[in-house]
Amino acid sequence: MIDVGEPEEEEDEDTVDAHIMEDARELAARNPQLTSSYLERRLKIGRGKAEEVMELLEEEGFLEVR
Repeated sequence: MIDVGEPEEEEDEDTVDAHIMEDARELAARNPQLTSSYLERRLKIGRGKAEEVMELLEEEGFLEVR
């Protein structure tokens, strides 16, 4: 019998994972005029998730409040 390990848990597509936030922080540090549209294209995420990331970046102080 082949051991395939534990089944992977599905990620909730409505939440922002740490990898996306790490990439978004790097983009924000290099691009002071960061937009959600830019995040969508660069991170290959949807509009809703991009807006959520923008809000989190604002809360963390990476972006000025719009």
